[in-house]
Amino acid sequence: MGYPFQENKTIEYRADPYVIKDSLDQETLGKNIDFIEDKDHSLTIHDLLKEGNDIIWNQNASSIPSFGYSNSSFWFRVSLAFDLSEGKARQYFLEVDNPLLDTINCYLTRGDQISEAWTFGDHYPFHEREIEHRDFIYPLTLPVAKDTVTLYFNIKSASSISLPLTIWEQKAFIETDQDRNMMMGLYFGVLLILIFYNLYIYFSTRDNIYLYYILCVFSILGLILSLNGIGFQYFWPRSPYIQKVIAPIFVSMVSLFIVQFSRKFLSLKNRNLFLDTIAKWIIRTWIASVILLPILISSWFFSAIVALSILNIIFTLFIGGVSHLKGYQPARFFVAGWLFFLFWLILYAFAVLGVIRLTFFISNGFFFGVTFGLALISIAMADKIRILARKREKVQRKVFRLLEIDREKNQMINVVAHDLKTPLNQIKGFINLIQSDGIQSMEEKEGYLHQINEVIDRLNEMVTKILDVNSLDQSKLNIKQEPTDIALVVEKVLKGFYPVARRKRQAIITDLVKGVHFAMIDKDFLFQIVENLLSNASKFSDPDKSIHVKIKEKEGRVRISVKDQGPGISQADQKRLFIPFKKLNAKPTGDESSSGLGLSIVKKYVEAMGGTITCKSRDSNGATFIVAFPSLSTLQQDDAV
Repeated sequence: MGYPFQENKTIEYRADPYVIKDSLDQETLGKNIDFIEDKDHSLTIHDLLKEGNDIIWNQNASSIPSFGYSNSSFWFRVSLAFDLSEGKARQYFLEVDNPLLDTINCYLTRGDQISEAWTFGDHYPFHEREIEHRDFIYPLTLPVAKDTVTLYFNIKSASSISLPLTIWEQKAFIETDQDRNMMMGLYFGVLLILIFYNLYIYFSTRDNIYLYYILCVFSILGLILSLNGIGFQYFWPRSPYIQKVIAPIFVSMVSLFIVQFSRKFLSLKNRNLFLDTIAKWIIRTWIASVILLPILISSWFFSAIVALSILNIIFTLFIGGVSHLKGYQPARFFVAGWLFFLFWLILYAFAVLGVIRLTFFISNGFFFGVTFGLALISIAMADKIRILARKREKVQRKVFRLLEIDREKNQMINVVAHDLKTPLNQIKGFINLIQSDGIQSMEEKEGYLHQINEVIDRLNEMVTKILDVNSLDQSKLNIKQEPTDIALVVEKVLKGFYPVARRKRQAIITDLVKGVHFAMIDKDFLFQIVENLLSNASKFSDPDKSIHVKIKEKEGRVRISVKDQGPGISQADQKRLFIPFKKLNAKPTGDESSSGLGLSIVKKYVEAMGGTITCKSRDSNGATFIVAFPSLSTLQQDDAV
């Protein structure tokens, strides 16, 4: 295979040696490195040092030689020239910043002679390293005299093959390593905060979404620990086998929990059963890879895992985008988080696979890019909670309203049961009297029948009012507004009401002029409005009192006023006049029943026809109810304008 950004030479090539001077603190040696690929693992250091050999070296063009996953072994060489002041020899560190390399054989040569040789890699227990550090560090004591040495590296690994080679002055390395440790601690601290914060929410809510997110973040944390060598240094230092397989296992676990978390977060089972089925098969595939990885240890399998993990994130983005396009609001931060995550994952994966150059920006930016993506996804969950809380609040308001309606209906049933009981008992009593042997006169029987008829009329009126309230609550009024002579309707109501007033010896005083006051209203509803007002005026007035009914036009509105001479309505009672089933302190003066429905029906009828109703009252001085509708002449003038 060919390697991007690297130029193959057909002639012997040797990069210029890197010149070490007194001012050296740190230098990446990538562009001073030559390489060759040994596909059959046949080359030895002696073959390379043999004079007159025909081995062709290639020039490395990037700061970090990177070849992705390969079954070949690779040889690298770099020459170091010294231009140091006379004096004591200096101590330097040679760092290979790739903790996943299986075996590295390193040789320090002068001419064709090997001066030093050492072997390191994650195939060996951690404590066998010359310096116990997460990266591969080897001390170099460089000569004072002007001299040139060549370093040869032979690398074999099932993981991605790259050689981030840096030479450090010892003090500069220690200072820089402290800064790197601090940044890495900050990075791990953020991940741990995300884990414990969401763990707290999980135990509070028992919502499995948070559990899958925690497992996803934990797997990413484990992956980073294995990638940067900290896991090998502190958690499994005596097990090179674990170090060899743990990174791809964590990649599979991350991918598994990403899909499972996404399924639950996006409610795929309820929103898109087809995509949910695909997600389930993907999850099964990742579970199988976790099981097979400890057995199938090979570079091609590791390479496939990395490539599939990219497709996994793309699938996650796809289902998030579909959910967002279908109006699922919590998906917006979800998509943004995984987009950021995918960007850094693709950069890092392509560098690991050898498609692009592995740079310091990519290798270190990956950690913080992934963390920021996870933080956005955590915000997405908080956003989901906020949206669900708002929906829950709306549902609660509806539930409270339904409970209130249910309470009102229960109250209505109690009121109706109480109010119906008395007239029904009266009817039963009259029937018993008619059937008794003591009643022989037809005149008496007709009198009782007349009373029964009146009671039935009252019952019919009560039932009608109850049905009217129910229809009003359900917005089923059928209003037919037409030009109507107000006085004509009021006069018709009065004719039917005079017998009621005569029984209580109440006088009705009117001020009506027919053919003058017109409004756009429904005649039937107006009839019930006036009837209710007259009934209340009579009910709460003592016998021998007067009821005043007046119609006049004022400020473009036809005003119907009904005034009684009852006890009046207190300020407290006026505030609840029109609330259904709210009875006032004033009591009917003739033992009439009162359900507290009449005025609420009147108000709803009036407002449904575009009118208003007001009450004026003073204690012990009666009450005046005024119903006003826009006059027909005013409406016609407005239409003309």
